[in-house]
Order: sequence, then C-alpha cells, then structure tokens
Amino acid sequence: MPDKRVSPYGSWESPISADLITQGGLRLGEVRVDGADVYWHEGRPEESGRYVIVKRSADDSISEINPAPFNARNAVHEYGGSAYAVRDGEVFFTNWDDQRIYRASSDDGEPTAITEEPEIELGIRFADLKLTNDSKWILSVRESHHEDREADNDLVAVPTDGSGAVVVLASGHDFYSSPRQNPAGDMICWLSWDHPNMPWDGCELWVAEFDSSTGTTSNEQKVTGGADVSIVQPEWSPNGTLVFITDESGWWNLTKWSNGKITPILAEEKDHGGPAWAFGFSTYSFLEDGAIVLKGSKGTGGRFRMITPNGHEVAEAAAPHSLIAEVNVIGDDVAYIGASPTSSAEVVKVTLSNGNVTSLKSSSEIDLDEAYLSVPEEITFPTTNDAEAHAYYYPPTNPDF
Repeated sequence: MPDKRVSPYGSWESPISADLITQGGLRLGEVRVDGADVYWHEGRPEESGRYVIVKRSADDSISEINPAPFNARNAVHEYGGSAYAVRDGEVFFTNWDDQRIYRASSDDGEPTAITEEPEIELGIRFADLKLTNDSKWILSVRESHHEDREADNDLVAVPTDGSGAVVVLASGHDFYSSPRQNPAGDMICWLSWDHPNMPWDGCELWVAEFDSSTGTTSNEQKVTGGADVSIVQPEWSPNGTLVFITDESGWWNLTKWSNGKITPILAEEKDHGGPAWAFGFSTYSFLEDGAIVLKGSKGTGGRFRMITPNGHEVAEAAAPHSLIAEVNVIGDDVAYIGASPTSSAEVVKVTLSNGNVTSLKSSSEIDLDEAYLSVPEEITFPTTNDAEAHAYYYPPTNPDF
C-alpha cells in the first residue's frame, strides 16, 4: 500500500467530484401506498426536472402515471408539496404548467383535467391533496391569486368527477394545510395559521363535521394550538383517534385527541416531527390495529419504533438508513425514503417483523468507494444562555492522505 501523503485539509484530491454526485440523480419523494402498491415521486434531471409519479405493483411491475409533458408538481406557498393522491388505483395530481388537478391511472391514456382553467394564468393552485374514503372528493389547500391584492388560501373539497363547483370547507386564516378525513367519514381535521407566523412558529388544529353527500362542513371546533404552539402531521388512527405532533412541551411529541381530551402519547426529550417546509411529510404511520410506526429520532435513529396508542413501545425494527422520511405502512411492511452517509436516497420497504429490506428505487446508480466518504459523528456543545447545541461533525476522510 503506498504511503499516505500529507497535505493541508481542504487540498486533498478526491475521486468524488460535485459533477459526479449530481449527474443523473433522481429527486425522490411523496411515497404513497394503495393496497399492495407503492407509489412515489421522481424529479428527473434529464427531463428538465419533470416530476413523474411512479407505481410499483404487488407483482413488482413498474408503471408511470403522468406521461410527458405532464409534470406532477405544484407551487402553493411556493414550496408546494403533496402533489398527488391515490385510492383504488385512481390517481389525481396537480400539473405544473397550469396548476390544475388532473385524473389519471396506470391503465388509462391521457390525464383529464377536473378543475377549471383559471382566469389568471396559474392563478388557482392546489396542494396537499387527499381523497375522501368514498373517492367522491379531493380535500385540498387552494391558493387563489389576484391582480389587485395578495393571494389568499382556503381549504376546499374538489369533486373528483369534475362535474360540480369546488366547495369551500374553511376560510378566514392566512394559511392552511393537512386536511384529513376520519375513518368513519363524518369528520375532517386541518391546520391553520396566520401572518407573521410560519407553521413551526405557531398554528391551530381544527376539526369539523363533514357531509360527503354535499362536501360541506359544520360545527367547526378548535382542538388546540396558538401563536406559540407548533403542530404538525395530524392523522386519524384506524379507530378514529386524532393523532398529531405538537411542540407545546418544547419538543415535538406525539399526542392524541379523543373524546374531547388531549393526552401525550410519548412525552420525551426527542423530536418526533420537524418543521413543515412543504406539504405532506410523514414521520409516522399506523398499523391496522392502531399501533403507531414512528421513525427514529435522537438516540433512536436508523430504526422504527412500534408504539401503542397508550404510549408503550412494544418493538423496534432496524433500518439501514440514518435519514428516514415519507413513512407509510403497507401491510406488515413500512415503505419510506431512506439515505445514509454512504448510500444514496432510495425508496425501500422494510418488513417490521424480521427487518428484511427491499429496495424499490435508488436515486443514483453511481457506485462510490466508501473509503472516501466521511461518516458524521453526533456532537453536543454548550452555547449561549446555558443552552446546548447539536450538530454533525464530518471528519476529514481520504485513504490517500
């Protein structure tokens, strides 16, 4: 083995270049499950960044949902997100070029618009799409742009057959997100917040009765939240309990609302969620029996935790990734996007009972020599006001130096 060279940090030669890392890499996101099928979102550099919805069926066949030039992406709140929804093989997505919602499926031909063309180009935008249980409506955030004033946001129900007018579910706040219907179909929840807050500063969690025959709401009720409390990822459990993550304790912890009472599920000095930069991110999902599959956080990274609705941790499953996102339960497996310091992002399935891993799609086919990759170390250090700061330290790594 040749002797190592001595050179100042920052001057070491490496076979890994910026061009090598970025060439041909897909941007993966928005994992969804529908029965035994897994869907995800691919941003493709070779197609000028066009976003394609990809379906992997139970028989491992691959199909693309939106043919070129359709681009499944939206611009609500500028960051966008949650650009499609799927149920029983039928897919609805927002198209970048006109921001309208389209219906498509892997078995049909050209996607069909179900929302009207706005008077102002790109003037009506939709995001955070979620199909109702009966597939009659898409619950969505709508952003309306005007020539004489700032854009406004509301929460709407869009008829999936394209035959009727969009119904307003909630309005009056500056921003909305996370419309979700309960399993019984008679209630929905959502988040709202106002200027100057971002959702990680403070927002409110609301519920209302929902009538699917008309797509209307009644008896709105604020559950919790305020200008100084951040709430993320409200979801209904299989038994109808409303689960969400709130930072009211100073940490983003799993919490539930049932029979009018708010109760912590996990009270830990760990963050179970994070800032909602875009719509639709997911750090947990439900098993059929109501148990929660939660991605690891500080001290539990690279694994999934199975939590009962009462907050008891019953099992863990290892994951081969330190970065885990887009968590979705599919039967006894969990589908997600994972990455690590030594591997590119990929869509994977992990079997919770035995830890078996199946890679569904990798963002890059480039084979990198791990000897040249720096693996970060978690460090904690004191900072101002007697607080602690947390960071990753990447030590210089190169076998030639």
